[in-house]
Amino acid sequence: MELTAVQQDALVELLNIGFGRAAASLSQLTGHRVLLEVPQVTLQAIDEVGEALEAVVHGHVASVHQIFSGPVAGDALLILDESGASMLKELLTNEPAMPLRSTRRRARSSPRSATSCSTPASAPSATC
Repeated sequence: MELTAVQQDALVELLNIGFGRAAASLSQLTGHRVLLEVPQVTLQAIDEVGEALEAVVHGHVASVHQIFSGPVAGDALLILDESGASMLKELLTNEPAMPLRSTRRRARSSPRSATSCSTPASAPSATC
């Protein structure tokens, strides 16, 4: 499946709005300014997501998986590299971060395609 230029622009704008709201909330929670860059958007088949993420994220990661439904349904996956997860934990709790621990769970398989969107490695990465 290919996105047209208009679809690509609309998806990027939608992500910008969502990321902007999340960044504003995070800024309010932590008292720190949150900087965002325009997300890069690609469309990946489920079986290709791991390979696509390897190009962006290296080493251990922390992730949050959210399923949503309604007129637009899908899965959102927030992925933070180890330093990003540690920084976020310290900002939210004012406590030193501990090393990430593995909580591997069996992933569900799905024939659907997934849209992946990521920010640079220096910032939290997200896959939608």
